[in-house]
Amino acid sequence: MTGPTGAQAEAALLAKLNEMLPPTDDVISPDMAISELATIWRLEFEDLGWAANTRRRYREIIDTYILPGVGNLTIREANVPPWTSSSTACAPNTATQQPKCPRHCSPA
Repeated sequence: MTGPTGAQAEAALLAKLNEMLPPTDDVISPDMAISELATIWRLEFEDLGWAANTRRRYREIIDTYILPGVGNLTIREANVPPWTSSSTACAPNTATQQPKCPRHCSPA
């Protein structure tokens, strides 16, 4: 998408993306907790017919990383600063003082 200014180009892109979204009856809103969203997503992905090991691994990731790290945030609050600076998911390992998620966080 293009526009005379960056803001206009972004607005045009967002409008086009919104046109592409299918209508939904979901109750997902910006004020919903990530933990609630994870529950909805989990119920939906269980019905997709994925391999048992894939479903197990996704549940493990949700339970081990997502819910403890950001599950109490609302969707509106889930932005980069909480995930990278104050989340317990990125806190250093107390034994090694290395970040728990080294691909995304730099050591303190």
